[in-house]
Amino acid sequence: MIRILVVDDDVNVRESVVEVLQARGYQTLDADGADDGLSMALRHSPDLVVSDIMMPGKDGYTLLSEFRDHQATAAIPFILMTGVDNPDRYRAGMDLGADDYLPKPFTGEQLHRAVKASLRKHRLVASRADEKVANLLSLLENTLPHELRTPLNGILGFSEMLKVCPEKFSKDEVIQAAEYINVSAKRLHRLVENVLLSARLRVMRDDGCGIEELKREGTLNLVPLLASIARDCAERYDRASDLSVDRNGELMCHDPQLICKAFEELVDNAFKFSNPDSGVKIVISHADGNSQIVVEDSGRGMRSEQIARIDLFRQFDRSHFEQQGAGLGLFIAKQIVNELGGSFAVDSQMGQGTTITLGLPALETTIDSRVSLFNPPERMAV
Repeated sequence: MIRILVVDDDVNVRESVVEVLQARGYQTLDADGADDGLSMALRHSPDLVVSDIMMPGKDGYTLLSEFRDHQATAAIPFILMTGVDNPDRYRAGMDLGADDYLPKPFTGEQLHRAVKASLRKHRLVASRADEKVANLLSLLENTLPHELRTPLNGILGFSEMLKVCPEKFSKDEVIQAAEYINVSAKRLHRLVENVLLSARLRVMRDDGCGIEELKREGTLNLVPLLASIARDCAERYDRASDLSVDRNGELMCHDPQLICKAFEELVDNAFKFSNPDSGVKIVISHADGNSQIVVEDSGRGMRSEQIARIDLFRQFDRSHFEQQGAGLGLFIAKQIVNELGGSFAVDSQMGQGTTITLGLPALETTIDSRVSLFNPPERMAV
């Protein structure tokens, strides 16, 4: 049975609300003040709270704020009752996380409708959260074990052979084994770093604290650095001849580490999902105050519904196409650019390729604040 907590210092109003709710099949708890209400909620975990705003001592806004600050009560739907018809007060409550308002006086039917609507919204949010968790667990179960085991098997296998019988290997074979171990270790390291960064971006977005703590001070002309990253990516896939980079003007940025990370993920994606001898084109431009990075490939492309579902750990058509990576690249790039206030656009056709355009936020700076190109910040580990 659904349990509803009613908080109001006016005993007549409190008893009337309780009577209406009980008549409609709800179990009720009641409290005559904020402190008693919070204590009761922590003990009994109600499914919804209906609270007056104007109460002696702590008011309804304070109670709502305390509910949202406690992990055990943060997600409980909260309806505020008020006898003051003031839009600013409504806005203040909504900003604190109120689900609905009931202006006094109200009828039993109005109360019932507000309760049903809040409970329905809460169930929908909870259902979607459960679905996301289930999808994430499924994707982790189906994707990460493979991505972790493949490089680990290489590292363990070659290192074990070198440890057990080093005398059986020539110098060239030892070097070759070391190179394989190094490549596998870098792949594993990149996966771990990407998982950690993607989780960090999600937490910062959900908490609303932004991405300020990941930013670096100063500015940098990114064009030479981005061109170098693109060349490194092409060489990693042994496809240097497939790469073309067009540059037009300087591209100044306050956050070189983050932009470089987003760019590298997109370029890596372009090479990963296109065939050798097909072109990967990079266009870096700055004109009329607008900075833009375009990454274009001639790979297999994505459908429109796949583009709309770019998300954490999502790989498309893995059952038909075997590839490396846990599906983090597009998610990370999109989150970084969005958090920085830029734009992220995908244009893709199945069987023809994908074009991703990053629009970078405008930069207001002076030449004196720029970081020297001869001493650029470290690139984020991949």
